[in-house]
Amino acid sequence: MSSTLSLGGTTSLVNDNLITVEKNGKIVPLVCSKNAVVTGDEKSGKIKINFTENPLKIGKVSKQRIVIVTSSQVFLYGHKSYCHFATWNSKTPITAATSHEDISRVFFGHEDGRIRIMKITGSGFASDVTLDSSSSKKDCSIMAMDCDGKTLAVVDETGWVTVWNIEVNNQLLYSLKLQETIATTVCVAPQTLLIGTMDGAIIGLEKDTVKFRINGHTAGVTSIVSKADPNVSPQLCVSTGEDGRILLFTSSGSVIKSELIGDYLLTGMNEQEREQFFLRADYAKVNREKINLPSASVSFSPFVEQNKFRLIELNEDLELALKRGEDVVIRGDPKDGVVVCTDTKTFDIKMCTTSNELLVSPDLIISRNKEGPEKSEPKGVSMDELLDRVQASKTQILDELDRLGAVNRDGWKLVTDMEKVAQAICMTIDSESWSIAAIDAEGLAQTVNDAGEVYPEWAIYHCLKNMSISENMGTFELCPKRLSIQVALFILKDNAEKTGQSIILDEFMEVWSAVLPSEVTPELNDLFGFAYLSSDSSRGKSTEVINYLNPMSLPREPLTLFNYLFSLKKQWTEAELQALAKRVTPPGKQASAIISKFCRQSKSSTGAKLFTSKTPNNNNASE
Repeated sequence: MSSTLSLGGTTSLVNDNLITVEKNGKIVPLVCSKNAVVTGDEKSGKIKINFTENPLKIGKVSKQRIVIVTSSQVFLYGHKSYCHFATWNSKTPITAATSHEDISRVFFGHEDGRIRIMKITGSGFASDVTLDSSSSKKDCSIMAMDCDGKTLAVVDETGWVTVWNIEVNNQLLYSLKLQETIATTVCVAPQTLLIGTMDGAIIGLEKDTVKFRINGHTAGVTSIVSKADPNVSPQLCVSTGEDGRILLFTSSGSVIKSELIGDYLLTGMNEQEREQFFLRADYAKVNREKINLPSASVSFSPFVEQNKFRLIELNEDLELALKRGEDVVIRGDPKDGVVVCTDTKTFDIKMCTTSNELLVSPDLIISRNKEGPEKSEPKGVSMDELLDRVQASKTQILDELDRLGAVNRDGWKLVTDMEKVAQAICMTIDSESWSIAAIDAEGLAQTVNDAGEVYPEWAIYHCLKNMSISENMGTFELCPKRLSIQVALFILKDNAEKTGQSIILDEFMEVWSAVLPSEVTPELNDLFGFAYLSSDSSRGKSTEVINYLNPMSLPREPLTLFNYLFSLKKQWTEAELQALAKRVTPPGKQASAIISKFCRQSKSSTGAKLFTSKTPNNNNASE
């Protein structure tokens, strides 16, 4: 294909609108457009195959044949000379379709919920089979379907997902009802079924169980593609959305990257798409007359953000207690966790992380809310309270609050999840190719939240302030070191929470460097306030690994701190101990003096300083 040939401007909001075929030893794209399929051929340029209806699907059914599906007809073509072989007319409107080139079959979903399988011969359509499904009994339109050559998956307009094994007599594998979900696309990946929805979410199913939900887009998901490599797990997946973004993620639910698609041009909605859009608007109870195509504004009540109530997910015992009329009481003390009690049992209440989290920490200097989870953001500690409780001057207290990254919002509080906000900021800077020397806070906050992660603006501004060198009229110059530290903290903390294991040092450095903007150089020594190195022989050979060390859990008394550190490993480097000893070093003293008091110094074979405990019992720790 000619490198100058462009198909820009020929795409539409039709799902499954692009395939590539091999012609004369080169790859040629075929694209569904309005009333046509457009092909880019180096000899004849753009060739249009025109139709009276807009195509719903273009797909391969063999190495030499393609099908083009409209709402009432199916066309069989050869892609070498674009020769038309046959046409099949459907008596019932077709609403979705899929095919697979390895099995020479095309699958149709109809407006009445029926699933039809059509066998393709060399020059025409052969056998026609209708599947029995949960959908066919509901007279519901099929919204999306996909086939990988072995498995067929279908989703109807009420959210019913039905999956068949088409290798074994079209055996029904399972059906599952997704609540309050309008599907727009589906992808069969190895061991996982991926469903895109009208509200921009991607739902991952394993067999008949929902494994994850990614809020990847701010508008409908238009397509999902999986790499489908059976030798790789999890699979690498890509989705596109009507919000103009492309999402890179894994089939296990981990988001890798979200960014703008770029120079793709959308030509608008055809009549069928417009009517589908209006039907979806009716589901959302949006007035058709107020819709501004191809998007609509949805207003929320002015009382939504008052935070007077919290939803609590009940387990079976609590649900039964309420149904029986028993007392269910929330109890808690400022020094304890919050619990909910029935007449006979007590359960912990845990705040679930959502996309609307207010990043507030219950640290030692923060008073907890006595009312339990009624308020999402507890009241902090006033400066007067701190002066009464802390043996230091006001200036020293303010300096320490600044070092800890505290924020004054109805009292002083610590933001424990600032590294999550920093990670979102870093990903946005990288995807938008911004310079860290001039970051517009307002634009950054909007872009971060547009990508799907919703953080309060105050949290984003606070994070920028703590990572910046200077600020001028809302524009921040970020400190490369502070940004790299927060990103590393996110990687280490996230890994520790999910796996409870260390990370091979070389792998960690590779990931850390890849995530950071190109103008930021990572320095390992910057991390020793919350990380340490050790050797791990359980991986087959002695491997250097990096471990997360929660700074909030470390003892605040010198002897206790060093006893704890030497219980983790026998020998520590000077850089590691210097970073950790600062937290217990009194004003006016050096950390080295504290280290000398509690540690015995030696040297490695390379001349580097190593420290062991002066307490004999502590020297039994592993290397």
